[in-house]
Amino acid sequence: MSTHLRPALLLAVLALALTACSGQDDDGASATGPSTVTATVTASPSSSPSSSPSSPASSPASSSGAATSGSGPAECTADDLMLAVRVAPGGGTAGAMHSRVVLTNTSEAPCVLQGYGGVSYVGGGDGAQVGAAADRTGGTAPRLVLATGERAVQALTETDAGAYGDARCDPTEVDGVRVYPPDETASLYAAHATTGCADGAVHLLEVGPYHRA
Repeated sequence: MSTHLRPALLLAVLALALTACSGQDDDGASATGPSTVTATVTASPSSSPSSSPSSPASSPASSSGAATSGSGPAECTADDLMLAVRVAPGGGTAGAMHSRVVLTNTSEAPCVLQGYGGVSYVGGGDGAQVGAAADRTGGTAPRLVLATGERAVQALTETDAGAYGDARCDPTEVDGVRVYPPDETASLYAAHATTGCADGAVHLLEVGPYHRA
């Protein structure tokens, strides 16, 4: 009887041993489960960096839109313009000559011209101002957008220097006219031979606002 029990006992011990081993394998498998979950969790933060650049990317778009909506032609500078001084149709009247200051946009883009600018005689071959700068007359200056090749005209009245007498006028030869476009600190020059008055108290020149040619 004991002889038959020994194999049975051995089988029982083997069965227990196999059960114990299978229990360890299950624990090992369950131990690998959290590692898989951990890998999934670490993958989710990678999605947040992909979303964070989207917010900075949107801000340049909005700022460029604001710049576009507020943009427009810049004011004309001396570099954008070409100057000419011409006798006005009809010439002059007694004691005065009527001329025109003509500014042409020679740049590759439209620009804005509004106002009077500065006009004066120059002489001496060195651009030295002769007499007083032009007085401004006329109404409100319109805002002009000059496309490439378009012109703006300013009326220029030149009183005859001889009307003031030599003692008061101090007659001085004039080489040309220096013109500052509105809101500009750089000037343009056009040859315009005449006689001016060196005495700054004598005002020979008057200009109106720029208008379309």
